[in-house]
Amino acid sequence: MTATPSPEPSLSGRLTPNTSLNAGAQGAIHAASATTTMTKVTDTTRATPTSATEIVVCTTCRPAGVPRDQTAPGQLLYEAVQAALALGAAGQGDAGLGAQTTAASAAGSTPGLKLRGLACMSGCDRACTVALQAPGKFSYYFGDLSADVETAAQLIACAQLHQASTDGTLLRNARPERLRSGILARLPAVEPATP
Repeated sequence: MTATPSPEPSLSGRLTPNTSLNAGAQGAIHAASATTTMTKVTDTTRATPTSATEIVVCTTCRPAGVPRDQTAPGQLLYEAVQAALALGAAGQGDAGLGAQTTAASAAGSTPGLKLRGLACMSGCDRACTVALQAPGKFSYYFGDLSADVETAAQLIACAQLHQASTDGTLLRNARPERLRSGILARLPAVEPATP
């Protein structure tokens, strides 16, 4: 008895081999005791460029040496991103007015992007930290970011690249300068629950 070759992957989906061998078949891959099964991975996990990208800013990030009686730089970065989103949607205005908008109005004012502040993302040694995420796409977690207007603008530009990407891939050289290093994690898309 010989093993039957597995079918080639079709264009409609990807096939991932799962090969299992019993103890007696270690040296004889083509032996009768070797079995190969193929698991189909459907494309339902793939997102479209229209999936909204969420910018998650750690609002409690505080680099070493920043006193506790001062506003956390993470909160300042969140407010800078919030203001930049509001200004980008308005097309004009002053940063002071943008900073007074609510997170809901700022997040809803830039198509394809959402903003959320989160108290502690456990990147304390690499403050300030930010994540970019969207359904069906890679998620990115960045650290060592400055809490300033330029970083906010580059975060939004990077989030727009993430939003426009089919799978969320952000090539290093395509990312804005301040997001080319300091990457803490690149996580795969969460697969939808199977019924």
